[in-house]
Amino acid sequence: MKAKISPGKRKYEKMQAIASKSYVHRYLIAAALSGEVTTLYTDILSEDMLATMDCLNAIGASAMRIKGGIRIVPMRKDSELCKPTLKCRESGSTARFMLPVMSALFPAFCMEGEGRLPNRPFAPICKALKENGVETSGNYLPMYVQGRLKAGTFSISGNVSSQYITGLLFALPLLEDDSKIMLTSKLESKGYIDITISVLKEFGIHVEETDYGYFVPGNQTYCSPGIIHAPGDWSNAAFFLCMGALGEGVMLTGLNQDDLQGDRAVVDILKKFGADVHITEEGIEVLPGPLQGIVLDVSQIPDLVPVLCVVAAHATGDTEFHKAERLRIKESDRIVSMQELLRNLGCEMIDREEADGHTTLIVKGRESSASGFLHGGCVDGYKDHRIVMSAATAAVGSGCEITIIGVEAVDKSYPGFFEDYRRIFEQVDIAFEM
Repeated sequence: MKAKISPGKRKYEKMQAIASKSYVHRYLIAAALSGEVTTLYTDILSEDMLATMDCLNAIGASAMRIKGGIRIVPMRKDSELCKPTLKCRESGSTARFMLPVMSALFPAFCMEGEGRLPNRPFAPICKALKENGVETSGNYLPMYVQGRLKAGTFSISGNVSSQYITGLLFALPLLEDDSKIMLTSKLESKGYIDITISVLKEFGIHVEETDYGYFVPGNQTYCSPGIIHAPGDWSNAAFFLCMGALGEGVMLTGLNQDDLQGDRAVVDILKKFGADVHITEEGIEVLPGPLQGIVLDVSQIPDLVPVLCVVAAHATGDTEFHKAERLRIKESDRIVSMQELLRNLGCEMIDREEADGHTTLIVKGRESSASGFLHGGCVDGYKDHRIVMSAATAAVGSGCEITIIGVEAVDKSYPGFFEDYRRIFEQVDIAFEM
């Protein structure tokens, strides 16, 4: 499906941030592992959340929609007798979280994926599992897994995917003995690990951060708090906050500035670009300002890079994003995706491989405050939710007609994105076509 977005009159708007997908994933898994029924209140159910619910239902738990959220009944005691198949849809989070958990619970199981997920490697976590009693049929989905996970030392890189570490943190407390997670490189996207540890703490699970990584005591029991309210999602809110910097301004409510989500850094980044940002008791307000190119280390915030590239395209001067190599292993190769998107709208982005192995992205901004913005055009969403939403953000800044191919990809994390998008315009025409 494609959407043709025609410019309309922009207006200042107040919006409520949707619930955090990162928290909901983690709450669902912890609740299924606990001994009590949990009610999780969330105002959104994305495709990725539904994938996790499907997997929990497949292993003998029950995750059902209710008014305003999800009701999770823990796994049945006889669940471990089956050999389940987990259908992870296109959700990398679901697959990477559940693989270690399943290895701790089941002697044999299968995992399947759709879309680009079968092309995304699982080698680091498969290697760590193999060293501790688990055999996998390969490093890609579909995958057949045998052997019970044993407590011990799990050596894993900290700069490939924090999701592998989260999966281990959920699984290792279930084992009889203590375990260690040894990080073999600097930890990136640490904010997501902090969220995991926070959720585990809510469910009575203790994890100790150490100089080598993490120490996880075994033989722990998950205890549900009963009722949980998912916090606002900074990752998805970032698109609308960036629209505020490019349009007539926006205020988002329901966001906690002290939240553990790493993508809350978007507030300080927009300030650095030159946007007019105000943090009030009511919410986060972003107004336009004279944007200037910046230099930024994005190793901890890779998911923000696509939309920040759009902001950079509207800034005067070049912007450099350092340590951006992990963008290549997302739902699309986001370096290639954003290069093509910006090129089709009149902006150049260069990727440069550094001597130390890291990747730097250079977005060529406007030559001066008097030079033009992005123009209109047709762009591919690459079946990637963050690329589609970045393209929609570009339409706010350019004021020109932009056609986006594959807009259904937003269902992965934000099914109501285009409904909320309309709210920042007084007049806008979004024509959807097959």
